[in-house]
Amino acid sequence: MIPLVAFALLFTTHSGMTIRSASASLLPPEPLPLGGYTERGDKHFLPGGDDLRVRVEILQQGSKRLALVAAEMLTIPESLQREVVKSVGDPSLAIFLAATHTHCAPDSQMLNDRMTISIPGIATYKHRWLDWYALRIAETIRAAGKAPAKAFSPSLLLGHADLNHGRRYLAEPDQTITEVPNLLFSVAAHPVFYGPEEMQTRGDWPGEWMRHNSELAFTGAIGDMSPSAEGPTPKDQVARFAIDAFFALRKPPHKLASNLEVAKVEVTPPAAIPHPQFYDYYKVPPPLAKIIVGKFAPTQGEITAFRIGDFAVVGIPGEPTSRLGRRIRNYGRRLGFFDCLVVSHVGGWMGYLLDAEDYGRGGYEATLSFYGPSFGDSITDSAERALDILAHSSRRGKR
Repeated sequence: MIPLVAFALLFTTHSGMTIRSASASLLPPEPLPLGGYTERGDKHFLPGGDDLRVRVEILQQGSKRLALVAAEMLTIPESLQREVVKSVGDPSLAIFLAATHTHCAPDSQMLNDRMTISIPGIATYKHRWLDWYALRIAETIRAAGKAPAKAFSPSLLLGHADLNHGRRYLAEPDQTITEVPNLLFSVAAHPVFYGPEEMQTRGDWPGEWMRHNSELAFTGAIGDMSPSAEGPTPKDQVARFAIDAFFALRKPPHKLASNLEVAKVEVTPPAAIPHPQFYDYYKVPPPLAKIIVGKFAPTQGEITAFRIGDFAVVGIPGEPTSRLGRRIRNYGRRLGFFDCLVVSHVGGWMGYLLDAEDYGRGGYEATLSFYGPSFGDSITDSAERALDILAHSSRRGKR
């Protein structure tokens, strides 16, 4: 079991809930290397693509405040999370900072202050761009905090549609679609309709959803899930994906109580080690492989979870597989939550998260699993601990 330091932001008041919103462009003022596909090399994006954005929704209930942030980026390096929190400068505001994981955005390794070596197809750290992104996101959070408050009566819509498929052996697609109208939307599918040949900025399916709906799009447990939608071009496929999701959600809503709780669980992983296939897969000698993995793999992580009534959301700083996502979701239901959503790419990136059996099968995702065969199970235990805290907060509030 890895060391954990758990704490919760727990309150007992149950007043009405309000929501405040803001958004801003997250498109840098000059072309930068795109991230997501190493075969692009160091080529910079071309003009004329999508206006990538950061969108913020701040929920408030009594003295409790939570900023939900969806940034159209590949990942959230922990150095970016740190600088955003520092720039916002408000310890009373919990921040749930998620990347949409589009593979057509500037390479977020430029914002990773540990990425100081040159790796083909991977951008190196640039202090200027870490400052730029952190400031843009923090400014948007502060703008949301100053926006007019609107009364918010939360409800939950669930649907099912054939919008994803497994990309690893024995992958178990979770085809649940989740929506809290005017707040969030989620599907477990990698945003990879656009491939490495696309050299313009694209929001992929999360960006398409957010451009047409007033809510944040989050990726679910996507570690082994690719998207599915028909169409002759990526643009058509993205549009079909959003349309199919919209119609699959048209079901009677589940009313949620207007009470908000947030829990955080800090995670200290074991020392990073290259997967046994890393050396052959990336054609690098063992000494260099250890250095590279050390640059990718953070030494600390954090689970950020919250609940609105009997609906729980667990933010994972990495990409859990569908099996681990289902394990977390089912644990939440056993605790009494009506439903539990697992979101990838929240507050950091600790790589792909697989269970021990899946890690042993190897493959691309396993080579980007940095902490050995047991870490996927360990971080799932941490997520369950966060759910325990949220469940306890509900019982405490009823005393």
